[in-house]
Amino acid sequence: MKLWSVLKALKGGLGLNLRYLQRSQHRYKSGVEKYPDTISGRAPLDMFTNFRGYVRNDLSKCTGCGACVPTCPVKALDFKAETKPDGTVNVQEYRIDLGKCFSCNACIEVCPEQSLYYSKDFELAATNPQDLIYVQVNNTNRKDKDITRIRTYEVRR
Repeated sequence: MKLWSVLKALKGGLGLNLRYLQRSQHRYKSGVEKYPDTISGRAPLDMFTNFRGYVRNDLSKCTGCGACVPTCPVKALDFKAETKPDGTVNVQEYRIDLGKCFSCNACIEVCPEQSLYYSKDFELAATNPQDLIYVQVNNTNRKDKDITRIRTYEVRR
């Protein structure tokens, strides 16, 4: 007798959940909202001052001294530079492996030119490990109107 009442209650509960899931408005509803939330209206630039996003390098300030590379405890930094005939160093490419970096602040503290800084990016997740390798290329011939930021998202159904 108890088994019959348990099965009857189970059938009623599962039936209710099945009817709920069959409704079209609940089928693909996202459970995650982008941050900062739309209610407060905060922008990424308004993030609190101690927020540590990704490590970035201002290549216009970078002298290519290389003090940051040996300081990194997980070897997440690398750069390619060329030496000009007058003896100055021009950084061509700066590579940061954000999958290794744990924001210890060692590279930022040791930089004599203060070219390394934390960005205000708050979306710090990636599904592919290759997306966590950030490469900055120093191209002084480019114009700002020629630069287009493209971000792709994979939609799964």
